[in-house]
Amino acid sequence: MKVKKKNNVSGITLIALVIIIIVLLLLAGVTAYAFLGKNGIMAKTEEAKFKHKMSAIAEQWKLYVADCVAEKLGNTDIKQLFTGGDIIYDIIADEEIEMDTGLIRDIRKLLNEVTEKEEKFTMGFEGELYYVSKSSIENNQKQVQWCREIGIKIWEYKGRADTKVVDGDYKNIKRSLFMYA
Repeated sequence: MKVKKKNNVSGITLIALVIIIIVLLLLAGVTAYAFLGKNGIMAKTEEAKFKHKMSAIAEQWKLYVADCVAEKLGNTDIKQLFTGGDIIYDIIADEEIEMDTGLIRDIRKLLNEVTEKEEKFTMGFEGELYYVSKSSIENNQKQVQWCREIGIKIWEYKGRADTKVVDGDYKNIKRSLFMYA
């Protein structure tokens, strides 16, 4: 009598395959969250890029102001508004700051690091550099926080009104151009 041998079939069962697929999906989800999540690699990259750019602008601004002082150009030159950004023109058009637009200088001509994007939201006044905060700016709250972390002052623009928030202090805009004491 012949004895039948059992076939030893090796392979992946359907249950094992489903478990492998579930594990792979979980790993893909964790990887995607680590890359794209709120505190993921992309968010950290965006933050680092913004902080680096604004830090470079702040350094260039300090050098520009120091050059103005060294060349004895006078305080009146330093106490000018130095940007041609759309937001500053809006503020003047809304009569929130009483100023002739001809007095505004283009910050991109003064500083090499400023691109058109940053120029809209960067303002130099009385030797200080400000980030102009506006609620309609994408990621505005993050950028305000990042600017504060690197030491750039914030000038909040919320539309026409007699007062504005400058680094947490309410200032009367129309009373004086030199409101950033």
